[in-house]
Amino acid sequence: MSAAAAERLIMNSLSHQCSDGPTLQQEGYRWWIGHSSLQRLESRYKTVLLGLSARILPGPHIEWAAGGRVDRHLIWPDLLNARDLGGLGSASGQETAWRRVVRADNLNKLASTGVAALVSYGVHTVIDLRDPRELEKFPNPLAAAPPKGVVFINVPLISEGEWEAIKDPGRMAEGYVLTARLSHTNIARAMLAVADASPGGVVVHCHAGKERTGIVAALLLSLTGIPDETVAEDWVASDAFLQPLYEEWLANETDPTIRAKRAEGFVTHAEHILDVLTHIRGSYGSLEEYLLVGALTSDQIDRARRRLLG
Repeated sequence: MSAAAAERLIMNSLSHQCSDGPTLQQEGYRWWIGHSSLQRLESRYKTVLLGLSARILPGPHIEWAAGGRVDRHLIWPDLLNARDLGGLGSASGQETAWRRVVRADNLNKLASTGVAALVSYGVHTVIDLRDPRELEKFPNPLAAAPPKGVVFINVPLISEGEWEAIKDPGRMAEGYVLTARLSHTNIARAMLAVADASPGGVVVHCHAGKERTGIVAALLLSLTGIPDETVAEDWVASDAFLQPLYEEWLANETDPTIRAKRAEGFVTHAEHILDVLTHIRGSYGSLEEYLLVGALTSDQIDRARRRLLG
């Protein structure tokens, strides 16, 4: 099924339900999807429908016919790794809100339809975690001429101290714990940017939307009480969506041994982020204390938490 065909199906179903059944405003998306022809679609089309519906339909979220949330992966051409952090349950029974925080890869790749999807999804703030040198090499034209109502902020996640440290191969063995140590203040600033964002959706991104973005996403999720297992699942999920980018990075490597080694290095492991959470709790007692030491106030931490909980 093409994207155009899926869009026609959505519009036809929407028209039918608005004329012959309860309105979307009265009953919401659960009734509509559960009683329309959309429920007959195979599950692999769910992400297409979610991305298209972001442009077509208002409202906070869409639910699938079986009662579970639709896939959190968003179809924003030409991004690979845009995912809503909504729909995740905490140990206390609360659930993260939809359309509050989206993690993504570099927005400089967005096509016009992708920009329309981002705006229609309710995004008002974009937080770019890349280094100024990356901004120069891979500029984002949207930041220079942003869509109406969308603000772009650059908050580099990696400190100059960490950039220097990783020149030493021996320090690389510390993994992302090195980031938690040497880029502590930068991480706190990124969390503050989320807390201080204007009402509406927030997109947090880096280049691939995997590591730096993954750290911020993990800390936000952990702050809201999402279990470590779920945080780790979100961390490793990027690999499934980034395969085209990995292939692009490997395209010019002809030596099969080197290619295999590089490909292995792309693989994301749950312990990468679990080690970060363990380090923070072991060294500071809690994530909240880690952020307080990073110069956030208790109110700012609470606002970051509420951003995702709704």
